[in-house]
Order: sequence, then structure tokens, then C-alpha cells
Amino acid sequence: LRGSVALRGSVALRGSVALRGSVALRGSVALRGSVALRRSVALRGSVALRGSVALRGSVALRGSVALRGSVALRGSVALR
Repeated sequence: LRGSVALRGSVALRGSVALRGSVALRGSVALRGSVALRRSVALRGSVALRGSVALRGSVALRGSVALRGSVALRGSVALR
């Protein structure tokens, strides 16, 4: 997924996932597998990141956040 991406509601991304650009995920969010989020990323609500996860750039995680596995956070990261 590239460009300006907004996913709302119950969101589940599994497998090899690359989100690039301005990304906003809101609601119940589950990212599993090999996940790469780059540039401006906002995850809000109930967030679960599992597997090999790379968050790069300006990253904001808000709400109930669960990070499991190999997780790399790089850049400006806010966990609230």
C-alpha cells in the first residue's frame, strides 16, 4: 500500500506487508508477519504488532498497544 492510506474499523494485515507514505490505521488493528511501516504512521485503538515488525519515520501508537516478536522502532516514536 503506497501513498495516503487510511484504514478504519477492524483491520488485519497478515503476511508480507509494506505500508509506505502517510498511513493511518484506526480501530482494532492487527499486523502479523513481516510488516514494514515507513514515513508518517499513526496507529490508534487496539493495536497488535506480531512477528518481524519495522516502524520507521514518524510513528505514533495510541491506545492499547501490544508488540511481540522482533520489533524495530526508528525515528520519532510516540507510545501513548
